[in-house]
Amino acid sequence: RPDKFRESLRVSSYTFNQICTKLASDTVFTNNSPNEQIPLADQLAVALYRFGHDGDGVSMQTGWAWQRNRKKARHRSEL
Repeated sequence: RPDKFRESLRVSSYTFNQICTKLASDTVFTNNSPNEQIPLADQLAVALYRFGHDGDGVSMQTGWAWQRNRKKARHRSEL
C-alpha cells in the first residue's frame, strides 16, 4: 500500500526507486569482501526509516511488517 510505504519511509515508492537508481552506480554500495553486502534497496530503506522516526516510534513489529510488505511488493514487480 502506497500510503503505508510513505508513512514508513517518508517518501513515495516512485521517489524511493529514483533514489535507488541514482545510487546504484556509487562504489560505496559495492565491496571486494567474500561477505555479501546488503542490497542497496534494503540499506536505503533502513536509513530512510531511521531518519523518519525519532526512536520512540520504532518497534520491531512495525519494522517486520514493513519488511514483509516490501518483499511482497518487490516479488510482484519481478513477475
